[in-house]
Amino acid sequence: MFNDKKILDMWEIIKFMSNTRPIPKNQDPVKHRFHAEFVDQAKKYLEKQYKIFMQTKISEHLRESQRGGDPSNYKLVESFVSLRFRNQNDLIGLQDRREENGRIVWPWPMAYFCMRCGDNKSALKVIESSVPDQKEIIAALEEILKTPDGKVSSRVKSQIKMQYKQHKIRMSDPFKRAVFSLLGSCNELHQELTQTSDDYLWIQLYFISNVSTDSSD
Repeated sequence: MFNDKKILDMWEIIKFMSNTRPIPKNQDPVKHRFHAEFVDQAKKYLEKQYKIFMQTKISEHLRESQRGGDPSNYKLVESFVSLRFRNQNDLIGLQDRREENGRIVWPWPMAYFCMRCGDNKSALKVIESSVPDQKEIIAALEEILKTPDGKVSSRVKSQIKMQYKQHKIRMSDPFKRAVFSLLGSCNELHQELTQTSDDYLWIQLYFISNVSTDSSD
């Protein structure tokens, strides 16, 4: 019984989610479920699990992933993207290809998977180095990293939404659309990227957690 993976996973979730401040005695526990701290903790759990998933996939395909000895999250995601798109058919629709140090970089899958495992710093690094003309996306990631609440301001969101609306029809890259939508709080489903219930839940939690404090969103 105690070696059952589902039971162990359940206890891991309970342990992780209980690592929040206690619910005040005068507050409804049901309403507290939607408290910002609870939402952020749930989102962090899914990000932690996705990082483990990426590490597992890479360890199963060490030769193809070309991980090397670099332990950074950036290299982890780079190796995962290399593994994920090793077939030419998988590259259809991807945009803004770059070459860095003899390696091909697909910035939008890189940025998305960095965000998916909770590493906004690496996502910013990707965008700044590969598509530096995306000023609004850079500004949004900088705000997440620098502001106390880790949210994108309504001003930057409005700029991203406007740009997204103008260029969406020419965005063949589902990861590019997702990055714009997540940072701009466009509240789209992105069915191409929600392969599991965890993926779907993470996107929804991202939208909830990114509600700006300077507007009603």
